[in-house]
Amino acid sequence: MAQKLKDYYGKLEREVSRQKEELKRNRAFEAQKDDFLNIASHELKTPLTSLKIFSSLLKRMALKDRRKEYARYGG
Repeated sequence: MAQKLKDYYGKLEREVSRQKEELKRNRAFEAQKDDFLNIASHELKTPLTSLKIFSSLLKRMALKDRRKEYARYGG
């Protein structure tokens, strides 16, 4: 009986150790995913901001000058 308990306890310890390692890998993966999403988000926002500014500028120029050549860009 005592040997069975020791064997069972050993199995439990190995399973706990395996689960801890898996948890570490999952946390590392989550950190990598978060880093990637932050970088990708930043890189996408930068050109979009420039395009928004350019579009806004063209719209203002079209409204100010009432020139047809700007009107198609200004929305």
